[in-house]
Amino acid sequence: MILKQPVLKSKQLHKHYRMGGQDLHILRGIDMEVHENEFVAIYGRSGSGKSTLLHLLGGLDRPNEGEVFFNGQEVFKLRGGKLDRYRNRHVGFVFQQYHLLPELNALENVLIGSMIGRSLIAWPTKKKQIKERAKMLLETVGLSDRMKHRPSKLSGGERQRVAIARALINEPDVLMADEPTGNLDIDTSGSIIELFQKLHEDGQTLILVTHDEGIAEVADRCLTLVQGKLS
Repeated sequence: MILKQPVLKSKQLHKHYRMGGQDLHILRGIDMEVHENEFVAIYGRSGSGKSTLLHLLGGLDRPNEGEVFFNGQEVFKLRGGKLDRYRNRHVGFVFQQYHLLPELNALENVLIGSMIGRSLIAWPTKKKQIKERAKMLLETVGLSDRMKHRPSKLSGGERQRVAIARALINEPDVLMADEPTGNLDIDTSGSIIELFQKLHEDGQTLILVTHDEGIAEVADRCLTLVQGKLS
């Protein structure tokens, strides 16, 4: 049987920072693979480097050593805007902070995710189609009746649902979530995790970073990050 190539793979990732005259080694040789339609949790204590690892996998930051491969292509060798395209089209990000624009309503915040990276010529030709997808995504995350509401009129859980819809607008190959329930109460956190489970059941590849062991257990596979290494 021929095994499918992982959609995302890292080899010997190292990340360190110079702070206060000392070299702080955050990640120490991270090897991992994520396959299509897989739900992977990265679990660890606060400050263990989970977010740093996610940022490297998503191309938001560069490692000091090591490589990240997306469908066999080395991410940090991409040139001529291709790295930006990887971040904008192939990966969707959900953060603990929602990063919604306060002057825009829910639908407009979702659409912003699609406008980034598109030229002024390309956007008008796709606008109608993308707007319909944005509405569909807001319905999927349970906000069909809140599309015209600005963030100030939405609860924390609703804001996170808008952020999830925005992350999905470009149909990313991998959805990456960094402590997505960190600002939410227990009940709201549960509903957000159920939403991630539904997205996974529908075929979405997911990487979720969390310090909550209970949340990590809902994934297909849980990797624990301790002292810069995965176990």
